[in-house]
Amino acid sequence: MTNRHQHLDRDQVLLAFQEAFEKPTVENIIEWVDRFPEYAEDIRDHAAIAHDIAARATEHPEDAIDDRLLNISFSHALNGLFAGDQESKMH
Repeated sequence: MTNRHQHLDRDQVLLAFQEAFEKPTVENIIEWVDRFPEYAEDIRDHAAIAHDIAARATEHPEDAIDDRLLNISFSHALNGLFAGDQESKMH
């Protein structure tokens, strides 16, 4: 059995796997392990990490950082630091 992808290195295989499946199924993992047995452990590890990332992304969407609120908070912090610097220069 020849594998037309034998020329791919580990990083190329894992990147292609990641791009192909956001949350790989058991069948997807088996298929890729059969295609790239030399990277079987890496593929399984990568699949586990992909599942963890996908679970976290959907687990608590309310925990996502709102960029607008983060920028407002950062602005307030900078204003407070500036005001403190100005006050210390007056005394």
